[in-house]
Amino acid sequence: MKTTPGGLRGSFPVPTTDPVSGATISLLVESADGSSQILLDAGTGVLNLLPRLRPGALLALTHFHLDHLLGLPLLVPSGLSGILTARPDAATILSRLYSPPVWPVPAFNAPFALAAPGKPYVHGALTVAFHPVAHPDGCHAIRIDEPTTGESLVLATDIEWTLMDAADRAAFAGFAHGAGDLWFDCHFLPAELPAHRGWGHSSWRDALDAARLSSARRVHPLHFSPSATPARAASITRRLRPARR
Repeated sequence: MKTTPGGLRGSFPVPTTDPVSGATISLLVESADGSSQILLDAGTGVLNLLPRLRPGALLALTHFHLDHLLGLPLLVPSGLSGILTARPDAATILSRLYSPPVWPVPAFNAPFALAAPGKPYVHGALTVAFHPVAHPDGCHAIRIDEPTTGESLVLATDIEWTLMDAADRAAFAGFAHGAGDLWFDCHFLPAELPAHRGWGHSSWRDALDAARLSSARRVHPLHFSPSATPARAASITRRLRPARR
């Protein structure tokens, strides 16, 4: 399994020397043989992934906040096989967002698929599963497994770890158990969290805690604050290295 991040920024894109760190969330996951592709979220990072994207890719959406959808119109010519979500009203939500007078042309042309609770969705060589997490308006962590290689990935963007009780954290740990790669929300620094309770985001310390509970082999930060400098992002990445096994 190969993962290529196209955007790692949260809330809105910012100008940086590194286009990936400045663009909002989108990751491309590919099976080991390259036959199956799943795009996770459609932030402005989609623009950086278009050269790798092939017809037949699946788009899986964690939730419906704008920073995770801004790149959706770029995918119209790409030939997506479908849009997978955990919300039955996904088509209605996106039709409201991308319609006149807000948006003048069709922004998606792929069929919608609804992820069944507790049942992995099969896309070629990969399987996809969803798990609810704490975030305003709802959000789901996404797990991708490649059964033939045993590789796995969990994307937990837009999650407020400190608002999840022990049962919620245990349920997440079970969902993410043994993941090879855990991509986790690091929007705030630990000292900033008390002033932003209810905003729906976490810190690098929460990422370490989630990785420990779930026995993830590697943990990666994403959803950096728009105000986060490259030095701050690099510092957070270094702090997460102890969790990599």
